[in-house]
Amino acid sequence: MELQNIDLDTLATFIPNKNTLYRIMVEKDYYLPSITSKACSEEYLLGCLKGKYFTIKITELKPYVLWRDLKSNKLELFDEIVKKASKSLGFSIHKLPEKEYLVNVLHTLDKSNRVFKNPLVTTLTRELPEG
Repeated sequence: MELQNIDLDTLATFIPNKNTLYRIMVEKDYYLPSITSKACSEEYLLGCLKGKYFTIKITELKPYVLWRDLKSNKLELFDEIVKKASKSLGFSIHKLPEKEYLVNVLHTLDKSNRVFKNPLVTTLTRELPEG
């Protein structure tokens, strides 16, 4: 039996919908924005598969646990990721993914980024007075 390579655009015609493509990519360890995110379109998912857009694998992920405490907004996080990413992100400032995704991607790329030098985080580690 001879194996053939199939073009991703052709493959997309056999995948019934975005949900199926998303599930396949998650099973292949892609770290993706939420499927309900404005940033997560079929075009974005196919671009990630083709290597057109910057992506990371779940095995490379270095999540930032206290992401809710960061004062940075999504646009600021996006700008910081653009500076560090090797390719286009595949989404624009008008269709940004959720904050948690952006924080985790930035933390994976640059743990020492200025965004993570947040006074809120350091106050959580101080000892509470007894009494």
